[in-house]
Amino acid sequence: MGDALFGYDMVLQVTQNEINSQFSRLMQQGYIDSLLKTNGMAAAGGAFGGGAMTLTSYLRGYVAQPTVAQPMVILASGDSSQQCLFQFALQSQQLTQTVMDQLGFTQDQVDAAFAHPQPGPNNSQYGLLVNQEDVEYESNGSSQTSSNQTVYYWLQRTSVTVGTTTTYTNYLVPTLFYMSGGAYPTLVDLTGLPLRFTVKLDLIPTTPQGITDLVNEGIMPPQVLDTISGNGFDSAYFSLQQLFLNFDTTDFTQWSTTAPPSSTSVTGASVNTASNTFSISTTTLAQLEEDPGFLTEVSIALQYAFGVGSNYDGNPASTPYIIGVTATSTNPAQTAPSSTPILVPTSVGFSSLLNTADSGLSVLNYQVMGGGNTNPNQPAPSVGTNFVTTNNYSGELLFSEATFFTPELFNPLVVALTSEHAPTPSWRQSGTNFTYQTTYSWTVSSTPPPDNWLKTGTYQVVTQKESPNYTIAVSGNTVNVTGSLSITQQLSATLEVFSIEIPIVWSVTCSSTFSQVLTLAVGGNGYDLVVNQSQATFSEPVNGPIESNNWEAGLSSFVIEAALAAISLLFPTPTLMQMLNPASYMTKTVHSNIGNAFNQLSAQLNKDLTGSATSNFISPTGDVFLLNAPRFNDTLDLQMDVTYSV
Repeated sequence: MGDALFGYDMVLQVTQNEINSQFSRLMQQGYIDSLLKTNGMAAAGGAFGGGAMTLTSYLRGYVAQPTVAQPMVILASGDSSQQCLFQFALQSQQLTQTVMDQLGFTQDQVDAAFAHPQPGPNNSQYGLLVNQEDVEYESNGSSQTSSNQTVYYWLQRTSVTVGTTTTYTNYLVPTLFYMSGGAYPTLVDLTGLPLRFTVKLDLIPTTPQGITDLVNEGIMPPQVLDTISGNGFDSAYFSLQQLFLNFDTTDFTQWSTTAPPSSTSVTGASVNTASNTFSISTTTLAQLEEDPGFLTEVSIALQYAFGVGSNYDGNPASTPYIIGVTATSTNPAQTAPSSTPILVPTSVGFSSLLNTADSGLSVLNYQVMGGGNTNPNQPAPSVGTNFVTTNNYSGELLFSEATFFTPELFNPLVVALTSEHAPTPSWRQSGTNFTYQTTYSWTVSSTPPPDNWLKTGTYQVVTQKESPNYTIAVSGNTVNVTGSLSITQQLSATLEVFSIEIPIVWSVTCSSTFSQVLTLAVGGNGYDLVVNQSQATFSEPVNGPIESNNWEAGLSSFVIEAALAAISLLFPTPTLMQMLNPASYMTKTVHSNIGNAFNQLSAQLNKDLTGSATSNFISPTGDVFLLNAPRFNDTLDLQMDVTYSV
């Protein structure tokens, strides 16, 4: 049978789109701060001036949902090449009271900013707000504060007039302030400007207490801790890990950008610090990037926004960008005693896969070994078969053929279809179809002679020959089991008439067909794998006529007449019909056993694969994921679409 998962027992593939959706949810929940607020400090008078530290550059703005983009490269555990492309764009932010409180200015300051407005696009107005702020910075390893630093905020105002009433809406324009050419105070509108840089991924073993600390600090969503506690993942029987973007190792000088999709120009402003006014002008992105001051200050802003001071103990600069949190069992017998041990994850490795057919898709693989296994049979840097072909859903959950189909379905079916009298069955496979055809015999009874008409010391023996022909055909979410069975019962006895031994054989044959369909589905709760079975269909077995061997051949009529008299006495037709009744055996034994076996199989196959500690997976947001469309693929791996339950 196939091994499309390269020896891994299970693989959870999460799409790039799903990871980005996780970032969006974390931002909506407030665990990723959408405000980028960075400060660049320099000593007055230059490096040798010895003057007080003053604010010379800064970034103020709100970011849209950050995303990871191709290439998202995560090789197998132990490989050092783990990185992805991180990108975001800044966007205008409406100045609600909450936003103004966050930025530290008032509505009066906003109104004053438009005392000398500049024309903006689409009949809007630009204004310049001046704020005095205390800026914290580090010097010689200690925290310092530079008081009353001037910070310019670029605002935009739109208006709607209905009758005589005009309503204004104010926005903060995301801007970078720096000294262009080292001498000219400049603001650059960063609205819609995509910024991207390569970020390393880091996998850190984490204790339940460590995750509790992150939740208490507002870094980790509480749903993660709720799931850990609710499923008992905080016991000693589980190992916890988290995988997140590690900005500590990022080279922020190696960023790139493209022009906003709506325009090829970039808007900037020259600031008159004496009058606290500004004048608007435009340039191209290419011209702007020729300004070394702009390049340097963007790098510094990115460094302060994502990298400086970030660590693993709760700094918001790094840890909110969680790619995944997993829990794996260290004792399957304790954590999921009712489950097949190999279905319980005990080790996880990470890799990624690029879909070359879709430039907007890559997936993160959680490559899992279960049942105490720690290494795949064929180590590979990544699962090589791309099961995910679209970003339109969260991903795929796969259980290898050797993990689910063979032990959970095929082997029990073989047992259900194999008579206790049959030799070890040998099934032939062609693709996803399996066939079994054989013939065997066994002794039903062997009784001593009832009187001296039978040869002394011989027995009357009833044997049964069975010829099964079964097929298991797997297609998508259905398993069709069909077959036919022919049974011949045979009575053998040896008469002794006038010292002549006469071997006599009677036989009766019947046959029957049956069909049974098993269908995989997901239960109403979204995470139970349900195996529904149709009503088994059996054709009614009918006994054929009683047939006998040509025992009369070569005997005299006198001997035949005496033998017939003995037969009518010892084996009258009603007795033969009672002793040779394969139809009764077919109905009472074969049909009953197969029906009972299918009922037991269906009950045993209903698996809670993701809804409890059986799964031992925690999704990035802490909620378990839901399953959809279970089916077997061409290599008989159990494959299910995954959607996170959030």
